[in-house]
Amino acid sequence: MRFLPAVALLGLFFLGATQANGEEPRRNAFFVRGYSEAGVMTPHNEMDLNLRRPDLLETNGFGDNFARYAVRGQIFFGRKFANGPVREVFVLVKPELVMGRTIPQIQYTWSARPIGYVKDFGAGVSLGRDWSIYFESHRWSFRDKVAITGDGPYGFHNIVIVRKTFNFTF
Repeated sequence: MRFLPAVALLGLFFLGATQANGEEPRRNAFFVRGYSEAGVMTPHNEMDLNLRRPDLLETNGFGDNFARYAVRGQIFFGRKFANGPVREVFVLVKPELVMGRTIPQIQYTWSARPIGYVKDFGAGVSLGRDWSIYFESHRWSFRDKVAITGDGPYGFHNIVIVRKTFNFTF
């Protein structure tokens, strides 16, 4: 705890260094970027959400929470900096919706019944040479309130991510 003021001052120094030259801020300093995607899993290849229903003996304890469809995205909101070690500061949201109704080895359907969605959010910084560090909080919300999840307590976990971005040109 005694290092917290020093870390805060260091962070203010790095963030404030971009405007220290008396330059006007860039017009495109703020950004929004992201992606969205949708997918269909073929029969016998459904997404296992690690939800179990031991009370449903007719499904061998698996339940019917295997996803056939997934719709997801990732959206970054942030600010760019012209110089200094911190290139961007951002917050992110990563919504995901999964749908389906399949019981492995018993019933395969094309149903688009909603199973659950992810409330995923975080914040981070982009550094030079295409490196990023960010914190992400991940929480599932399921339609089936009885199912037992193996993804942390009630489908909740946090993660610190270090990412190196690269592009190949041929």
